Order: sequence, then structure tokens, then C-alpha cells
Amino acid sequence: RSGAGNDGLIEWGVLTNEKGGAALELDGLDGHVRVDIKTPLGLRTNITTVLWVKAARLRANTVLFGIPNARPDWATPVFGMYASGGHVVYGQFGDAKTPKALIESRSELPLNRWTCVAATSDGETLRLYIDGKQDAELRRPAVLAVNGNPLLIGKGLGDKPSLKGRIGELRLYGRALTADDVFALFEATRSAYDVEPAV
Repeated sequence: RSGAGNDGLIEWGVLTNEKGGAALELDGLDGHVRVDIKTPLGLRTNITTVLWVKAARLRANTVLFGIPNARPDWATPVFGMYASGGHVVYGQFGDAKTPKALIESRSELPLNRWTCVAATSDGETLRLYIDGKQDAELRRPAVLAVNGNPLLIGKGLGDKPSLKGRIGELRLYGRALTADDVFALFEATRSAYDVEPAV
């Protein structure tokens, strides 16, 4: 459920129990969550996304979440995350004055293990975090131009591979969280996924 009324519809997914709550099992075929955006997300320049994911399989351009590009054959979402070569890619499409921005993790996304992936953008710098620690940084102007498509979790448009695995939670913030904020959020939520403390 969304605090802003943008509730998601689960399609072909199965709710499962985790240590601290529920997660969504996706089959890598049709399973996903669709969020028709009724209340504007309020995301433009300062953005943070935080995703708990347990991937069982990653193919080229496997969608983790995002608002799809208006052209379904394009890999880069309006904003969101996908996997490329086992690495996490966060992307934002801007407007005519600010082209797309893409940042890729240095670390690979492990399979069959809960991982917290976060991305922040303050309009000038994008950062990716894995399990509360900064993994990559890219200095590039970035804004978000929403196109009216729904937010999809675990699936994209066209022939992009869907996620096979589990989604724990997705959080969106209209501000760029600091490194300390991201680490604190990881620490506050990891017990729900039986993840050991960061070392």
C-alpha cells in the first residue's frame, strides 16, 4: 500500500512470509505489481529509491522496477532499476534540456540472497548503494520527466525479461537521502529479511 493512495495491484504474484513480514514471489514470466499513479509522485530533481530484492535469476535487462519508457524497445526506464550483466543499473530520463542519466553498480547483485539496493539523485550526482554502503557515483545532471505510464515492479514493457525472485518493499522519497540516511534505513529494515549487520 502507498501512503499517497497509489496502491499497487498484484498480478500473477504470490505473497510469502519472511522473518519480519510479507514478500512477493514473482515467477519471471507474468508476475508483477502495477501501480496506476493517481496522486503525482512529486519526483523531479531530488529522488531516492530503496528496494529490497531477492533475485533467483537475472537475464539481460531484467526489470526490477520502474516507470517504463514510452518506447517499449528501450532499456532505460523513465526512472527505475534493471539488471545488466548481473549489475544493477538505475536510470532517469529527463527532458529536452537534460538527457538520460544511467549509473551502474560496481558489485554484482547476488542471487538467492536478500539485498537492499538504493539510488539517490540530487540533480547533479547519482549514487548507488548496496546493503547500506555506497557502491557507485556518477556526476551528471538528472531530472525526471514522468510520461503517464504506470509504475511496474518486477516487469517492464515489450520483451524485457521479468524478475524471477522476491520483492520485499519499494520506497520512494522526494529527496536525496544522505549516505548516513541510507545506511540507517538499511539497518532499520534488514532484520525483516534476516540479513546480518554490515561489516
